[in-house]
Amino acid sequence: AMDRAKGVAEEILSRALKSGSFKDYSREGGITIGETKPLGRGELGSAPFFTSELASELISLTEKNPIVPKVIEKGGRLYIVRLLKRIPPDREGMKRDELIKELKRIKGEDFLRMYVKSLRDKYKVKIYMK
Repeated sequence: AMDRAKGVAEEILSRALKSGSFKDYSREGGITIGETKPLGRGELGSAPFFTSELASELISLTEKNPIVPKVIEKGGRLYIVRLLKRIPPDREGMKRDELIKELKRIKGEDFLRMYVKSLRDKYKVKIYMK
């Protein structure tokens, strides 16, 4: 069933990439369309479709290129992701110190994510629960 659903999702994605729209695809195969609340870069992890491998692709989406070019599989669900609107940060509302703190946090998360990925690739880890 998952293979069939993935085939339908990939077909919808290919048509959406050509047309730039998801118009009328929700009627096909029980597809549901949903939206997340506006998410800042630091909040992407709360999106149901987010994976660390996808982070750079999500951040690079633009209004000219709004669709992630692959079907995302997470938690037994398939996602096709499209950027609806890019909201610029409120530069007047952010003070310099807050901006530096936020950038350090983002860079720290990126470094930690890359470090953990390198460790997982290097070592075989087993976790035993009591």
